Amino acid sequence: IRNGNLLATGTFDGVIRIWNEKGVEKGILSKHKGPILALKWSKNSEYLLSASLDKSVIVWEIKNGTGELKQYCDFHTGFF
Repeated sequence: IRNGNLLATGTFDGVIRIWNEKGVEKGILSKHKGPILALKWSKNSEYLLSASLDKSVIVWEIKNGTGELKQYCDFHTGFF
């Protein structure tokens, strides 16, 4: 998933990595406990939404490739 200068990738181990346009890793986001299912940049590219198989959704604020957790939502076990 691309936002102009940065690329976000999610992996099976629940880790999100932020890369710059030269392929250099700029940051690691690791609050999920399961595989990453979806990533979506905000229109202004300041936020990244991540969804995981652990039934959680996180909104990250991204600055210079590093991320700060802004909002965490954990779904009830009966949701799926």
